[in-house]
Amino acid sequence: MMDTIVKNLNKIADGSPGGEALYGHRLLMVPKTEDVDNPNNYRPIAISHQLYKLLCTLKMKRIEKHVKEYLHPAQFGMSVKA
Repeated sequence: MMDTIVKNLNKIADGSPGGEALYGHRLLMVPKTEDVDNPNNYRPIAISHQLYKLLCTLKMKRIEKHVKEYLHPAQFGMSVKA
């Protein structure tokens, strides 16, 4: 099963047809307050596919190894500390 997943991930990474649907997001409107009649009281939340999140995490892990040496120490607020 893992071979199938890796093969499909590689196809998507190579830009093969069919990967476009992966990058689409569903937009969900969440009310900020209990006043649901006022359109200004909603905020949009983008719902991503789990496979898209996995791909982003894998890319981040690969890039993070190489970027650390170029970043100033003050820029490590969002990165994982080893």
